[in-house]
Amino acid sequence: MNNMGRPTVLLADDEETLRTNLAQVLQEEGFEVLACPDGSTALRALKAASVDAIITDLRMPGVSGMDLIEHARKLVPEATIIVITAFGEVETAVEAMKKGARDYICKPLIFDDLIFRLKRLLDHEDLVKQNKLLRAQIQQAYDFSGIVAESAAMSAILGTIRRIANTMSNVLICGESGT
Repeated sequence: MNNMGRPTVLLADDEETLRTNLAQVLQEEGFEVLACPDGSTALRALKAASVDAIITDLRMPGVSGMDLIEHARKLVPEATIIVITAFGEVETAVEAMKKGARDYICKPLIFDDLIFRLKRLLDHEDLVKQNKLLRAQIQQAYDFSGIVAESAAMSAILGTIRRIANTMSNVLICGESGT
């Protein structure tokens, strides 16, 4: 997200009316929008700005939507990609999804449906990021690096603890007092 907390969407479509109207709707929904008339312009914008999502037509002059998806996966792998197209072919949809698109919508677009899908996908990506962060924090909180274990017996116990830490089992470790 950009510094104002609004998600940035790169919109690439060579149909001017659709691009203009969709950009306006996205802005009204609280998104920052980078509207591009073709794939080449979109690729330059992608290299220059940070984006959270990409909405691209497949068939555009110059760089196609499929090529844009490939470049986007390398430049901003975390960006959510939605493909919009007038040509709803199963093979094309499968190819776009394999290259990294998260959704595939056939024209004519229903803007409310597109906005719903976009928000749902961005919320999902946000949850994935939060999950990774929380897992890292938990891992750090239960790190054994602060435990001094020079003996072979203590090292073995710590190894056992690491192996069973993620299970739902109860474990009792016994030893002499003070060990």
